[in-house]
Amino acid sequence: MLLLLLVVGGILLEFGFGSDRGHLTTRTRADLKDIQVCIGHYRTEYNKFPAEPTLGSADKAPIKLRGPVLEHLLGSNPRNIKFVDVPPMRPDGSGLIMEEGVPAWHDRWGTCYFLMADVDLDNRIPNPAFMAGAVTPRRTLSTSPKFLPASTLVFSAGPDRDPNTWADNITSWR
Repeated sequence: MLLLLLVVGGILLEFGFGSDRGHLTTRTRADLKDIQVCIGHYRTEYNKFPAEPTLGSADKAPIKLRGPVLEHLLGSNPRNIKFVDVPPMRPDGSGLIMEEGVPAWHDRWGTCYFLMADVDLDNRIPNPAFMAGAVTPRRTLSTSPKFLPASTLVFSAGPDRDPNTWADNITSWR
């Protein structure tokens, strides 16, 4: 009987019951989807990425979701269209804060979301996990290709707040 209780308890913990991690991950994934959707709507409206000149080489390296890119999504664009409504950051959640004088969208752990965009329009973006060295030829998995077929990739640095440690990063593509 005790063994059965331990097994059931372990299963419940694995699925996030009894801890906030499962809830935080689910809410973070919802934010990632919101970011991708609002960027998609912006691209449909303007036929380009938000603040495209400031994206530079966002298809080569992740950028923080802050400053001109976020300002365009919040309504500072040619037609003043608000593509996303981000609530102010609360102590227990994600949201909008001012960071170095510009708006930034932070995750639940207080770190800016990261964005990669297919600015050269070839519908492939380098997998940021490869770029960070988290996936090496010996550790390559079929679920971790070198390039991802996407127009945008968005990710959170996760609970450890380090975007280069991929074990806990929460991504829009897996």
